[in-house]
Formats: sequence, C-alpha cells, structure tokens
Amino acid sequence: MLFSPDPQAFGCALAEIRKSKGLTQKAVADRISTYYSDDSAYRRVERGQRLPERDAAIAILTAGLGAAVAEQINGILALAGYAPLTEGESRQLRLPVSQPEAASATPRGNARRSFWTVFVSKSQGRFRPLLVLVSTIAVSVLLAVSSGRAPVTIATTVLYAFLYAVSLLLESALDAKRASRWAVGVVLFCLMLASSVVALTVDTWLAGKGSPAALPLSFAIYLGAAAVQWMIARTALPEIAVVPLQFQAHTAQAAHLKNTLYFLVIVALFWLPPFHCIAELQREVRIGHASWVRALVARHLILGKDFVALSPETLWFVLLGLALLALPMAARLLENLKTHPGLNTYTTLLYLRAALYFLLILVCLIWYSSEIASLRLLESTPF
Repeated sequence: MLFSPDPQAFGCALAEIRKSKGLTQKAVADRISTYYSDDSAYRRVERGQRLPERDAAIAILTAGLGAAVAEQINGILALAGYAPLTEGESRQLRLPVSQPEAASATPRGNARRSFWTVFVSKSQGRFRPLLVLVSTIAVSVLLAVSSGRAPVTIATTVLYAFLYAVSLLLESALDAKRASRWAVGVVLFCLMLASSVVALTVDTWLAGKGSPAALPLSFAIYLGAAAVQWMIARTALPEIAVVPLQFQAHTAQAAHLKNTLYFLVIVALFWLPPFHCIAELQREVRIGHASWVRALVARHLILGKDFVALSPETLWFVLLGLALLALPMAARLLENLKTHPGLNTYTTLLYLRAALYFLLILVCLIWYSSEIASLRLLESTPF
C-alpha cells in the first residue's frame, strides 16, 4: 500500500539520520553528486521544499546517509509516497530482502514508465522489443529497396536511428539502472529508422515527379519524428542532472534534447538537401537538361527552383570545422568528469555517439561526392 507523499516528513527523517551519524549536508551531497551537485539542492530536500524522484531518494538513503537496513529505507520511502525496495534493488544494494516484491506495486515516481514494464514482458513466448525491432527493420528495408536507392538509404537511416538510441543510453548511463530504458531505446531506434526511410522514399518519389512539396514534406517528417521521440525519451530520462561534473551539468532530459538538435544538423546540412538535390538533378538529366545540370554542379551553391544544397567540397570543409569544434568540447567534458562507478560505460557510449555521428556524415558526403562527380562527367556523354 502506498501513502500520500509528505515531503516535510520525508525531509525530517533524512535530517534525523544525518544528524545521528554526525554528517553535514555538504558531506551527504558530495556522496550523491550524480543527483545533487551542491548542498543547497540537498538542503531543499531536507526542508521539504523538494521531493526527489524515487531513484534519487534511494541514493540519498543508501549512498548519502549510509542506510543499510531495508526496513528503515522502506519506511522512509513510504513517507515520500514510493513503493518499498524490490528484491532486485535489495540485491543490487546488498541489503537483506525485507519484503517480497509486490507485482502490483508501482513506484509513484516511476508510474509514467509502467507502459515500458509491460512492453518488455514476454507475450506468447516472444520478446516484444525484439519482435518490434525485427519487424521495423524488415519493413524499412523493403521500403528502401522500392525507392531505388537501397544501399545509401539503409546505411544512413540505420546510423541515424542508432544515434538516438545511443543518446538515450548515454544520458541515463549514470542514473540508477532502469530496465525500461532499453525498451525505450528500441522504440526510438524503430521510430527514427522507419520515419527517415519514409522521408527519403517520399522525397525521391515526389522529386521524380517534379513536385515542389518534396523537400518541405520530407523535412517535416524528420522534424515530426524528432519531436515524437523526444516526448517518448522523456519517460526514461530523469529530470535531474545525473552526470557528475566539476561544473553544473544539464539535466538528462535537456542533454538528450541538445543531442537531438545536433542530430538534426546532419539532416539539414549533410543529408536531406544533398539527397533531394541529386534526385532533382537526375530528373533534369532525364528530361534533356544535361547542359544546365553540368553548369549547376560546378558551383559552390547548387541552387535550383525547388532545391538548394552546398557543393561536396564546401560540405567537406564544414565537416572539418565541426570536427575541430567537437575536439575541445569533448576534452572539456572528459576532463571535468568526477569519479563514478559507471564512468567507463558513460565514456564508451560517449565515444560511440561521436563515432556514429561523424560516420553518418562521412557516408552522406562520400555518396554525395560520388553522385556529383558522375553528373560533372556528363559532358563526355552524347545526348
């Protein structure tokens, strides 16, 4: 049975334990820097001015205050309206299990993630996330093949989808372990894979017909999918800063939103405009405008009636600028990371995200450069 949350009683209980152990508020905050970067934030919890999420409350009791008795921890969690520790949490914290895990009990702070608990459950012997993943990949591949540009479409969309899943895992890597984040990661991957394949397929089809709506509609699909994935990702990311840094870190949700904006830079510069530009130029060649196409692709800004894109040479310089900008940003982040048990996982995911990011740009640029080079050689072909 869950009780109504009482932040004042919860804060007083924390203060009593802290004082009984002779700890200062700063000492407690230092022990849980993943959740609270300074003692002023923790002080508001003791005053009853702020009620932490369940994961943060458990961290305060165990890591911050050194509570090691399950009954005591469960009693204080009840003051905050949260469910008692499960068997798995007790084992992870190396505490004796005081109560059996209640199948019907849902922590108040994690109620919004109950859907993902159901999503990862077994149904008729099938693992739901795996089933959704396989189905989405199969449909996406078939759709990409129908567009006539299967290799580049599949390669770029898979890399793009992985970026969002890795971003979710990265920004929650130093939070208390949540099984749901893997399920949400699968959903993000499937959503971004399917939506980007649809966007590129729609763009190719409409551009082939000379429709002026091709580029705006395709970009709208990318933006819509990014907005939807952000709303989904929020359910698996805490509303607090979980990365222990020497300076004030973004909350996990804000960090994922920032990553989303970085990913859309690839779409707006290196991916969709060149993809659309090539489709339009190839259509112009088919209807007998090869001379106009040859003159156009020699420019740094390839500008037509319904398309605009930078030349491959210009985009290669933009990529160099992004790489030079990313190096000091990454160095500053890594140099200011505080010690944490999950630091190795975090840095691994950080490097993986960077590798996927620049690999996607490279794939786009290599394909774009090759297509433009082919169009520039049209002068040797009789028409």
